[in-house]
Amino acid sequence: MSKNAEMTLRITENLEHKNLLARIQEFGGGEFIAWEFMPMSLLHLARSRFLNELGIASILGQALHDKRLEHCGLSCSTVLISSNGVVKIGGLEHCKEISGDAHRAGIDGEGLKRLTLELVDGHYIESLNGKGRFQITNVNLDNLQNIVDFIDKLNGRVKISTLQQQKLFRLKGRPEVLKGMIAYAQYFALFFKEYPSQVVQE
Repeated sequence: MSKNAEMTLRITENLEHKNLLARIQEFGGGEFIAWEFMPMSLLHLARSRFLNELGIASILGQALHDKRLEHCGLSCSTVLISSNGVVKIGGLEHCKEISGDAHRAGIDGEGLKRLTLELVDGHYIESLNGKGRFQITNVNLDNLQNIVDFIDKLNGRVKISTLQQQKLFRLKGRPEVLKGMIAYAQYFALFFKEYPSQVVQE
């Protein structure tokens, strides 16, 4: 078993959370893992441009949890969603454990920034040093101020509790409000390919 496979199995062995993808079974000595089925990723919603501020709050509110893990590959492609609006974070092989001083300092906000910008169909530009800058180009959102304020908090390390206090989450988002948007996104998925979220290498 490779070191990466061993680490993934160890991290996910007892990991249970309603918003984390569940491990079903492993094969080939841990080199292959079967995860629970989810019908679509957040990339479908980002491309459809049906998301409003409440929808974004409903998604990000589910993605914020404190399991002493840091996801190094967080994006709309690695976060999945059910037809009922339940968000589950996948790509758990990209997770690493954090503890001690690092945990007290909070999570690295860069991955969550990338996810948020992709959700609002912004352009996340990844530079060679691994950091990113952004511009939001989706004019269909009614109000960007709460989202921009949230993104501003994602510089460096930040505590989950601090993020949960942002105005964006006073909207009290919940999975149920996403059902209609998900249905439209599934129906029109083939017609909105010209609006993908982008990661541009500098």
